Amino acid sequence: CRDGRPAVAGKMCNADGRLATCCHGLRADDTSLYCWAVSMSHGGEADLTKNHFYKEQSVFACDDWQVMSDGPLDPVPVTNIGALNSPIAYWGSWANSQVFVRAWQAAFQSDKWRTRGWVVKVDPDTVWFPDRLRQHVKPHNALEPLCIKNPGKILLGPIEVMSHAAMDKFSRLHAKCGTGSGGGEDGWLGWCMGWIGIPLLDDGALMHLGGGVGACAPGWTVAFHAFKDVGSYEGCYWKAVR
Repeated sequence: CRDGRPAVAGKMCNADGRLATCCHGLRADDTSLYCWAVSMSHGGEADLTKNHFYKEQSVFACDDWQVMSDGPLDPVPVTNIGALNSPIAYWGSWANSQVFVRAWQAAFQSDKWRTRGWVVKVDPDTVWFPDRLRQHVKPHNALEPLCIKNPGKILLGPIEVMSHAAMDKFSRLHAKCGTGSGGGEDGWLGWCMGWIGIPLLDDGALMHLGGGVGACAPGWTVAFHAFKDVGSYEGCYWKAVR
């Protein structure tokens, strides 16, 4: 940009970065969050999302947020991305990559992420704390492509974190990764990150899996999974903030 701020590539940006969407003033140490979730418009997942909205928890505690759904989720504003139904795959979880390809496309089309340092996709049944995540990403450069995950061979879907630069690159190159037909969304995302050249960084305190409410604790761990109803979610949340 002409004033020395970084320009962000994209369809609305011209060569010298004069547009506001290009020269938005992001700094390398920006820890602001654009967070999004996919939620069914009915059932237990809808109950969780509405509870988060009322109490300003989960994505609603971020600097900007978006909820993708298959229908109205009043009073929560949503982006309708069509049917969310997915089959159970042979490994026992959802073969939902095609649903989340549509969700990511909706996220790309939002301008909210363009002014935020980090992008977070999180499931409604994941108890997590944006203020803790901001501390985890603080040492990293938001203007360098990076995706943060739990340790292990694969990226796990309950919480997915990427830098602004990673989101920018992903938004431009995701078509190279296809739709992951028949696979899980997290497996597809992790594979796509590698295919388009976005590094994956392990963070051992990004998420605790299993253990129920007893595993939820104050401190450094960002997220706890999974809590499928409002009662258990609230139990974990309040145990983790005491």
